[in-house]
Amino acid sequence: MRIMGIGDGFGAGVALVEDGVVRFAVSEERLSRIKNHSGYYHGFPDRSIRAGFETTGWEPDTIDQIAISNFAFPPFPLRLRSLSRNRPREDKEFLDRHEFSQTLNSRLYSVFSERVSSSRMAKWSTSVYRPALSRKLKRDHGIDAKIVFFDHHRCHATSAYLTQPMDDCLAVTMDCHGDGLSGSVSIASGGKLTRIASFPATDSLGSFYAAITNHLGFQHHRHEGKVTGLAAYGDPTPVDADMRRMIHYDPETRKFSTALGRNQFVSIARVGSFLSKNYRPEDIAAAAQNHLERMVLQIITSFLAETGKSKIVLAGGIFGNVKLNQRIKDLPGVDYMFIQPGMGDEGLCVGAALSLSASLGSFRLERIDNVFWGPSYSEREIEKALASYDFPHERLPEIEPRIAQLLAEKKTVARFDGRLEFGPRALGNRSILFHTGDPSVNDWLNKLLKRTEFMPFAPATLNSRAKDCYENLAPAEYAAEFMTVCFDCRPGFAQRSPAVVHVDGTARPQLVGEKNHPSFHKILTEYERLTGNPSVINTSFNIHEEPIVCTPDDALRAFTMADLDYLALGNYLVARSNRSAAR
Repeated sequence: MRIMGIGDGFGAGVALVEDGVVRFAVSEERLSRIKNHSGYYHGFPDRSIRAGFETTGWEPDTIDQIAISNFAFPPFPLRLRSLSRNRPREDKEFLDRHEFSQTLNSRLYSVFSERVSSSRMAKWSTSVYRPALSRKLKRDHGIDAKIVFFDHHRCHATSAYLTQPMDDCLAVTMDCHGDGLSGSVSIASGGKLTRIASFPATDSLGSFYAAITNHLGFQHHRHEGKVTGLAAYGDPTPVDADMRRMIHYDPETRKFSTALGRNQFVSIARVGSFLSKNYRPEDIAAAAQNHLERMVLQIITSFLAETGKSKIVLAGGIFGNVKLNQRIKDLPGVDYMFIQPGMGDEGLCVGAALSLSASLGSFRLERIDNVFWGPSYSEREIEKALASYDFPHERLPEIEPRIAQLLAEKKTVARFDGRLEFGPRALGNRSILFHTGDPSVNDWLNKLLKRTEFMPFAPATLNSRAKDCYENLAPAEYAAEFMTVCFDCRPGFAQRSPAVVHVDGTARPQLVGEKNHPSFHKILTEYERLTGNPSVINTSFNIHEEPIVCTPDDALRAFTMADLDYLALGNYLVARSNRSAAR
C-alpha cells in the first residue's frame, strides 16, 4: 500500500509511505529556498511531489491513496488560491500584500483557527477543497487517488508514535494551534490513538511563547530557539508573576486561563502590556522558559499518573524546545521518551501518511535508523555544480579519514553527502563540522554564517562514548540520535569540549552509531583516534534565514558566502582558492 502524505499549510511538505514505512519526506522550503515555506502563502508543495517521485522511482499511478493534514485551517479560500496555475510564486510584494495576518482581522482569523476537525465548517471546507485538489493533482502530477483528511494533532501524535519501537505510550502534542486545538493527550496502543484530553486553540502555550519571542525582538515561529538559549543567562524571579498573569494552568481542572487573547496575533499585540520596560531581556526569556516548563510538566505529570504509563512520545512545535524536553526526560516515572525529529508542522505530512496507512491496517512499531528521507544527488550532478565554481578540488575514494584529519587540524569542514535530513536539525549529511575545544567558535563562526545565537553549537558524539559524556541518558538515548533533547554534561566532557556546553552545563548532542550513520561514524571514529575526543561540533549547513542546503549548488553557494575552510561534497574535497585541497 503506497500512501502520499501532503502538508499544505505552514511547513509544507510531502511524505511517501509504503506498507507503514517512510520511504521519502521533504519540506518544500528545502526546494523552494523560502524559509518556513507555507502552502497557503508561498504555493502548493509541487516541488516536493516531483522530488518524491524522482527519489523513489515511483510512478504517479502507483499511489493508492492521499492523506492531507488539517481540516479547517489553513482556511479554504487560501488553500484554493494556492492551487491556482497562475498564482505568482516567490513574489515578495505579492506575499506581503496577501499575508494572512494582514488580510484577515483577528475575529475572522479565529473563525478558521478555532474550528475543530469535527465541526460543520471543517467538513464543509474539505468538501469544497477536496475536488479542487483532486483536479490539481491529476492535472499537474498525474495522480488520481482517493483523498482523505486527518486532524492536525492526530497527525502530530502519529508522526511520533509510528516512527519508534515502543507500544502502549502516552502521546502528547502541543503547538500554537491546529484544527481548533493547541494540544492533545492520547493513549497510543496497537497502532491506534485514543484521545483522552485536548486543549483549545484559544488557550495556547505556542501562542504564549511566540508572543514572548516577538516581544524580545525575534521573529515568532522562527526564532523561539533563541529565547530558549537566552533564558540560561537570566533570572526568572522578577518576571514570574507577570508570566502567570498572562497564562495559567490549573492542574485540578486541567484547564488554562489566559489574558493574552484568543490567538497568536492578539497575544503578540498584548504581551508588552504585561511586562515592565525595566526587565532585562534575559530575565524575560528565563521567566517564559520556566513558566512553559512548569505548565507542560504539570500536564504531563498528571496524565502519566492517571494512565500509569511510563513511555511518552511527543510532537508539535513546543517540543522543539530541547530544554523542556530535558525536564520531561528527567520526570520521575519516565522510562522512555521519543520526540518526532520533524516535531513541528513539517512533520504533518509524515503523520498524515502514517495515519492513513495505520487506518488501513498497515503500521510498524520499530526503530528508524535515520531520517535521511530527502533527495540525494549523483556524482554527475555534483561535478556539474563544481564546474560553475572556480574552487580547487579533488576526488577521494574514501573521504572520511581526510575529513577527520582536517578537523584534527582545526579546520572548518562543511559536509554534503547522501540523502537530505528531514526535520529542523542537520544530522551529518548537510552539516558544518569543527572541533569542540574552542569556546570562541560560537562568536566567530556564527558571524561567518550571519547568525545570532545564545545557545552553543551542538556536539555529534560517538554513541559508544555517550555515557562518558552525558548524564541520565537512558530515557532518551534513542531520541538523542536526532538532536532533540539536552543532557547534563559530565565534568570531563565540559572541560574537553567547552564549545558545545551551555552556561547551565548542558548540551544537545546527536549520538552517532555505525548502523544509523556509517559514514559519519567513520569520521568520528577516526577523529577520536587522532585526538582522543569522540565529539565534534555539528551545526546546520546554511546561511542565517535560509533553509538548510539541499542541492550541490546550494552547498557551493553557502560555502562561498560563509568563507569556510573546506567543503566535502560527496567524495569531492573542495578548498578555498588560497588553500590546498591536497594533503
